[in-house]
Amino acid sequence: MEDRSMIKPILEALEYFSTSDEELQFYYKVIDKFCATWFGRKILASKFTKLDYLLIHDLLGEYIRFESNNKRVALWILSINRVCYNYSVNLSFIKKDLREIAEGIDDTLDTSLIEPIINNLKEFEKLHLEAGVDNRGEADIIGNFLQWVGLYTSFIYPSLENKENFYDKNIIKAMNFLLVEFIKQKSNDKRLAFLIMAIMEACSQYSLRGDINSVIIDDMSSELSDGSVIPGTEENMVSELLNKLKEENDKQRQRPILSKEILADQYIKDSFDQFIEDLNYDINESVSVFNNYVNTLTNKFVTFDQGKQFLFMQTLNRYRRNCKSSLKDGVYKTLKKSVRLLSEQSKKWFVDELKKLENESDVYIDFVIQKLKSEKVSKTNTSKLFVMLYLIYKFELME
Repeated sequence: MEDRSMIKPILEALEYFSTSDEELQFYYKVIDKFCATWFGRKILASKFTKLDYLLIHDLLGEYIRFESNNKRVALWILSINRVCYNYSVNLSFIKKDLREIAEGIDDTLDTSLIEPIINNLKEFEKLHLEAGVDNRGEADIIGNFLQWVGLYTSFIYPSLENKENFYDKNIIKAMNFLLVEFIKQKSNDKRLAFLIMAIMEACSQYSLRGDINSVIIDDMSSELSDGSVIPGTEENMVSELLNKLKEENDKQRQRPILSKEILADQYIKDSFDQFIEDLNYDINESVSVFNNYVNTLTNKFVTFDQGKQFLFMQTLNRYRRNCKSSLKDGVYKTLKKSVRLLSEQSKKWFVDELKKLENESDVYIDFVIQKLKSEKVSKTNTSKLFVMLYLIYKFELME
């Protein structure tokens, strides 16, 4: 029998992008600009700025490069996923670039290519905003789709952070419904309008993340539990698709930003919050997470020149200084026990160095840099000791 699976071609497209890293990164650069522009801002198609039009023009250029509909659907999923990923990323360096771009846009900006898309956006938005007036909800073309996007940001994306490759039935159903809503739009203008609406909605969730979960899940629970069944093969493929997205999230954390060198202080700020989340995720993995982060920071630290190394250590010292309270009690006790199990010689070294660090932090950083400068053989191992020292200091792990 002919395989008419809706999901399989999209899976193949996601596999294509997983092996086309640089190509996907350039697409992400456009999505990152939308995030830097729209996070924390009320976004309406009827009030788009010239910069918004320019970004939509860039998005169209990237989108039409991929002629396959399956690749375009995959890009749509990856776009929403990228917005969610950016919730915890420092985008300040992109904002600076965008301000410079905005200043250079003149009144001759040609919007003719994106005009059909803009017209669709304005029509969808008008119908959506007026849906509650005179009971005209049936005319709301985009409303159901936006609810599913909200569900992705609050329900599906967090599930991708789970360690197990197992998903609740409701997660699988929600992902399936979301795909159907997008795929049934036939024209490219409408699909691109839906893509932009999805980015707008996901960006709007940026300031609502603390309150949104219970509201959206309650609203959609009746549809998720309506008794409908996804065929077994499709259900397995949706699970596989979710695993592909999980793999992509892991890659996003590991890959460097192609368009901009990562600043020493930015690297700490971008990674440290996630580090605390990872520590708290599973008490049994907390020591392993701690050691892996020490290795990650060390490997990054040794790539910087002396000036950047100073900034790196200074930021590591100052950023979220009192972070002991951020750890779950069980995680803190586990990490402290791990430090207690160090050799007496190692513990004595840490105690002595902590006293120096506490007395004159910036002078101590200069001491660290000079010591590393004199190292000829074991520079990485010595750097690792000092990185661990700062983390022990920040979390107050040494008695």
